[in-house]
Amino acid sequence: MKRNLILGCLVVISTNLFGDIKTTINLAGKERMLTQKMSKEALLIARGIDIKANERRLLDSVKLFDRILNGLYYGDKNLKLEKTKDREILKGLNRVKRAWIPFKKNILLIADGKRDKRILEFIDKKNMELLNLINIVVEMYRDKSSIEPQLAQTINLAGKERMLSQKMAKELLLIANNLKSDKNIKSLKSGGEFFKKTLNRLIQNRENLKDKEILKRIVHIQNLWLDYQKKLVNTDFTTESRKETKKKQEEVVEELTRELLFIANKVDNKIYRRELKETGREFNIILKGLIDGNSTLGLMRATNPKIIKELKSAKGIWERYRPIIYEGNISEEALKRSLILNNTLLENMERVVRLYSNIEE
Repeated sequence: MKRNLILGCLVVISTNLFGDIKTTINLAGKERMLTQKMSKEALLIARGIDIKANERRLLDSVKLFDRILNGLYYGDKNLKLEKTKDREILKGLNRVKRAWIPFKKNILLIADGKRDKRILEFIDKKNMELLNLINIVVEMYRDKSSIEPQLAQTINLAGKERMLSQKMAKELLLIANNLKSDKNIKSLKSGGEFFKKTLNRLIQNRENLKDKEILKRIVHIQNLWLDYQKKLVNTDFTTESRKETKKKQEEVVEELTRELLFIANKVDNKIYRRELKETGREFNIILKGLIDGNSTLGLMRATNPKIIKELKSAKGIWERYRPIIYEGNISEEALKRSLILNNTLLENMERVVRLYSNIEE
């Protein structure tokens, strides 16, 4: 009797702590999606696609991210979020907030019309860090919830599909924007140590050595560098000799810079394409699991007719979207088509998560 009373109290405490936990998991998961949606919108603006509309969407995404984050901290009646009191989750939210402040600052610069590549590179570098921190929080909400574990995991992974839909669009745009190809040439010209480090990194990456074109250019860079070193050794102190060496240095630096930029761009492009395909495969696995069930992922098979209808619709959209993602197709026509499909898929998965969040146990 006493044990049952204690267990009953724990359930009440858990319910008071989280309020509607299904809504909390849903909205915390939505924060994951927004990190990728904001990054996507920033890259669309950088590419000059529907700039004004995407600036508005970006500002809306920032406001929504802020509102949900504040709601998780302090509660929000309209969003049906209770104030979080769990210490571990609050620590996780604090880590999210610390990462969000500089990320938001750079996102707002893009929304304000700034097109500096350094800002985009910051967003490219930091969006995954923010995403991972939020994901930890979502999983803590899931693990600490009082609802049936399989339902909590299904809401979590259905919500993750929203994020993956936006992540795919972001990665496709990273390829299209050629973001990392515009390296800081001044840093390449800063001295011999930089060249040696860059060259060593390229050689140490075995994947680069498998690519015949990259290997050929690495050998060319090595020969250029050795020739330049010999020239330095043979330079005497006459004015004419120093002038000749300086001229040679400028020629070598220019060619080295061109070659290094080409290789860096090709390597980065390969990385982006690999990440894009991996994201697509993860989306595909989860979608199949939501439809048919997947015990490894902890997913229940869909039985609700409305959910089944939405998932079938999502599958149809994905069948048209998947070839663009797997091929990394960045032609103008493919990009336009992918953005339409991407937005439709996001709306579709949003409805799926909402339906799961409203299921009565």
